Amino acid sequence: MPVGRPKKMINLYILDILKRYSDIEHPMTQRAIQEKLETDYDIKVDRKAIKANLTDLIIDGNYGVEYLKEDIRMTPDKNGDMMETTIYSDFYYESSFTNSELHWLIDSVLFSNHIPINNKKRIIKNLQSQTNHYFKFGVGNINFETTNDREISSNLFLNIELIDEAINDDFQISFGYNEYGTDLKLHLKKYPNKAKEIIRKYVVSPYTMAINSGNYYLICYCHN
Repeated sequence: MPVGRPKKMINLYILDILKRYSDIEHPMTQRAIQEKLETDYDIKVDRKAIKANLTDLIIDGNYGVEYLKEDIRMTPDKNGDMMETTIYSDFYYESSFTNSELHWLIDSVLFSNHIPINNKKRIIKNLQSQTNHYFKFGVGNINFETTNDREISSNLFLNIELIDEAINDDFQISFGYNEYGTDLKLHLKKYPNKAKEIIRKYVVSPYTMAINSGNYYLICYCHN
């Protein structure tokens, strides 16, 4: 159990608790949040502090903290004057993905023919981390087929990102083609010269990219 957590981080702890233990069907009361702060973070916080931090998270509007009930009450201020106060209750975290959307995404990864097995497991694990305690999608008993898997270069998505930047910034790009040698390894394609073999580089103006059946294609104008 974590010990010595700084109380100035309470708002982040509350946000984490709501992410892990709540959704619109499972809202949490201030008392339930208070109990989780004690069990998960070893912090004792009074209800007033929890209320203040929850209100800040809701008013900010950028953290996905929502509530189901709102009550307007008249309460006295420090001077004894009556003032209008908004009381929130039944708090929950509104995830970026619904459970149905996460199921669709995980299914898409599972049935993909061009994502290697290790990548599938990692991606599914990351997707599962985006939801809460109530989301159930076990992969422990799923047999990941290997017959349709193919290896994807670790540089593939980096290259896609660089090409995308070149398209957006109206830059040209250059590249070479690979081919298999007699050693069964990939080598940059060369064209024989009288003095030496030289690597042929292509210079193109990229227009857009397309994907079909797991293959990526660059639509461009070749200058050479």
